[in-house]
Amino acid sequence: MQAPDVEFTAPDEQYCQRTEKLFYDMPFVKFLDLKIAGMGPGWLDCQVINRPELQQQNGFLHAGVIATLADMSAGISAATLIDKDHSALSAEFKIVLLRPGLGERFIARGRTIKRGRKLSVAESWIYGVTGDKEKLIARGYLTLAVI
Repeated sequence: MQAPDVEFTAPDEQYCQRTEKLFYDMPFVKFLDLKIAGMGPGWLDCQVINRPELQQQNGFLHAGVIATLADMSAGISAATLIDKDHSALSAEFKIVLLRPGLGERFIARGRTIKRGRKLSVAESWIYGVTGDKEKLIARGYLTLAVI
């Protein structure tokens, strides 16, 4: 999934290492056991394996985990584009839950739509994956403050 007509250049050659460190140093990422599945300038895919402690009462992936996947993939996609002495924080967030979270694992594909000096905008598509079949379960929309 790629944002239409948007192509970005990395701010420096070390952006992958800085982005991975940012992602994996977050205690909540460690707690959920999220993993980066792919990354480039202006995009990041992350995933989580389905397990009982991430489910709600009906056995679906909890909406809070879905929202976290949207926030992390979209937010970190914008972080791939910021200078090393800056940071990005979610300023506005919207999640649209399209269907129940079913799957062996879940992948979120975050894409930066607009890179700004003070605000960036990004989207996320969250899929439930079983075998090699993906089903879209949610969409996320984020505005990020660059500080």
